[in-house]
Amino acid sequence: MKVEIDKNIEILYGLSYCINREKNDLKDYNTKENNKYIDDFYNIYLNNIDDSVKNKILSIGDYHRLAKYYFNNGDMSFIDCSIFDSYFENSKLYYDMVIKDICSNKYLDKVDFDSLKKFYNLDLGNVNIYVSLFISGGFGIYTDRSIIILGFKYNKEKDKYGVNGTLVCKLYHEFSHPYVSRIIENKGIELINSNNEVSDYYKDNYIEELLVRTMETIFSSKIFGNEYISWAIENEEKNGFELVKDFVSVYLKNEKYIKNINDYIIVLLENILINELNVL
Repeated sequence: MKVEIDKNIEILYGLSYCINREKNDLKDYNTKENNKYIDDFYNIYLNNIDDSVKNKILSIGDYHRLAKYYFNNGDMSFIDCSIFDSYFENSKLYYDMVIKDICSNKYLDKVDFDSLKKFYNLDLGNVNIYVSLFISGGFGIYTDRSIIILGFKYNKEKDKYGVNGTLVCKLYHEFSHPYVSRIIENKGIELINSNNEVSDYYKDNYIEELLVRTMETIFSSKIFGNEYISWAIENEEKNGFELVKDFVSVYLKNEKYIKNINDYIIVLLENILINELNVL
């Protein structure tokens, strides 16, 4: 498992950020500490990037699509990447600091990606973790390998740069997304009759988000202990994901029968009310 920066994906994300900043007049980005670096990138963008590059970025799409485009195709011929060399030279220490912090996390070696792969019945190769200044959260994608991209920012309270949230939980969460997404698509599962702000926000991805948060809770508890589960569920409820409690409960009550995600979905269908979960 590697933790690193990929300059090309950072350039794509940086360009996407700059286009949105220009369009929406985004003058602030979290803190002045972050602005110091982002403004360097933005000034290079203003002085060197023409409409053809902007249109190409817009045609590819959002952060997920940009990542899939690059890791599947690797085509950066439409932009002279060398113009951003000075940005990476100036901010190298800054990126290295975050990578070192992730690699020195005492729980990182306990993250069991192999068990997750077996649980999802999908093996998509090695796991690579990339850090990015230009996204605030994180996400996972699959190509010929499993890729997790983590956003990071300056934490004023800790006076250091780092990823948002607990690293282990975030890795399990983001790693799970592409796997769960594929399984849901293949099985045609959707959640119905769930009326709250969270489900409205996630729309068609709500069932995916519930399952991912459930897996994040279950697998993180194998590292942090069973007391972590009640803490995690309480936080999920505060964030509007009340059903995670039911999903986790079903898993724990039937754990000895559940060998993989397919077993778990069958058990879910047998235990969750039909007006909540539906198979098309």
